[in-house]
Amino acid sequence: MSKYDKKLNDQINRNLTIQKLISQNTKMNKQYLENEPDGYLIPENENEKTLKITQDYLKSILPKQNVDNIFDLNLPSHSPYYIDYSRNGKYLLLGGEKGKISMLDWKLKNLICDFEIDNKINNIKFLQNETMFSVAQNDMLYIYDKQGIELHALDFIPSPLYLEYLPYHFLLVSALKNNYIKYLDISLGKIISEIKTKNGIIKSMCQNPKNGVIITGHSNGLINMYTPNYGNDSIIKIFAHNNNVNNICIDIDGNYLISCGGDSKMKIWDLRNSYKCLYEYFNPNIVSSISISQKNLLSISYGNIIEVWKDFYIKKQKEPYMKHHFKNNKIKINQMKFVNFEDYLGIGTNYGFSSIIIPGSGIANFDTFENNPYETKNQRKENEIKNLLEKIPYNMITIDNNNINKIDTRSRKIIEHEKKEEEKIRTEKILEKQKKKLKMRLKNKQQHDMILKEFNKNQLLKGKIKAMIEIQDNKKNEEKSQIKREVKILKNLAEDFDPELYVQEKKESEVEDEDESSSQ
Repeated sequence: MSKYDKKLNDQINRNLTIQKLISQNTKMNKQYLENEPDGYLIPENENEKTLKITQDYLKSILPKQNVDNIFDLNLPSHSPYYIDYSRNGKYLLLGGEKGKISMLDWKLKNLICDFEIDNKINNIKFLQNETMFSVAQNDMLYIYDKQGIELHALDFIPSPLYLEYLPYHFLLVSALKNNYIKYLDISLGKIISEIKTKNGIIKSMCQNPKNGVIITGHSNGLINMYTPNYGNDSIIKIFAHNNNVNNICIDIDGNYLISCGGDSKMKIWDLRNSYKCLYEYFNPNIVSSISISQKNLLSISYGNIIEVWKDFYIKKQKEPYMKHHFKNNKIKINQMKFVNFEDYLGIGTNYGFSSIIIPGSGIANFDTFENNPYETKNQRKENEIKNLLEKIPYNMITIDNNNINKIDTRSRKIIEHEKKEEEKIRTEKILEKQKKKLKMRLKNKQQHDMILKEFNKNQLLKGKIKAMIEIQDNKKNEEKSQIKREVKILKNLAEDFDPELYVQEKKESEVEDEDESSSQ
């Protein structure tokens, strides 16, 4: 054998040994990282249905540690309640509409903070972790810490209705009563962008966890998608319902959008390419709240009934996966949310708070570097600093994430030229809008001047007519006064008065006067 053949054999043997080691390591890793079964309810026979399984039946089967997490909190004094869970699923935040705020470790039932405010609450939201949370009150947005101490009162965000937090961008998004959307960077304390929506009242809001795009539902049936770097215009518009879009949510992968409107319809939209409606469901009543779990289990509520749907985006389902009915018919559901990494669903009602179990809703395996339910204080601080250093700028929020990974091979001159052209187009659009406004103002001025001239002419005519009427009235009054005087004189004369003698005497006096004048 030659030297070259020996070298080739050595290389082949090395590659084979490396491949064997890789295969052994992968097998070992699969054993450690083997995914657990999903944990769904599976019927044994065709006659059995998971729809008929109740919470009482599950309580009798499950171990005590799981049964303890199925509970009810009766808090009717400050209801209805808004709820939110921390990203690691450990902490629960409750906000009563009449001014009650409380945070607790919902598994251990440890109350962390509890206080009251003299204002109406519209929504609540955890920020980067459980140390801070925001409250949308009737007058402005407030930020508190976990002890209930007020950190900030943001008067430049007045009357917020809905809140969303983008964890990778450190942005708190609020939808206001005046139909504005404001992006607040909590790491800087500044407003990055303001969007004026011009499509009716905002009835619902959610975020796409895949790309950070904000989706809003409006009173005219439209669904709009916004980014902070695109101006006031929406990226995509979808005409979803003939009435209010009351509830919207998106799955974790950002592929499907679920919308519920005032027409009692639920629609599933494909957000990958077509943006078309895949399936349509009819609900017996208007949906009050919806939520989607980490494993794409969809829960909807109407009245005091909760339905959980499975595989709703694969094909049109005939019946829900589970159904829960509150025994008290007076209970009305205000808001629902699934717990991350747990098979539980939190429900805020007009009587307080309830927690029920939904098998198979949460992911069993979690990334401790991303969300760790068992993290310590030091780990929490390190993760917070790491996330701040790795903060994604808001300019990178786009509807297509694939554009970020692409490399722009064009020269700088071409890129700068395109940017200048885009800026020119935007400035031209703004100038056209301003010109239209000026034209409308000029038209209104001309109309206003014409109306003023006609009004002045009418006032002059009215003045002349009034003067003529006053002169005629004065003449009539003088004549009446003369007649009254003469009548009074006649009444004062004696009864033996002879008018003929009076005339003769008058003529004689006149003749005498003439004679005297002639003699002189």
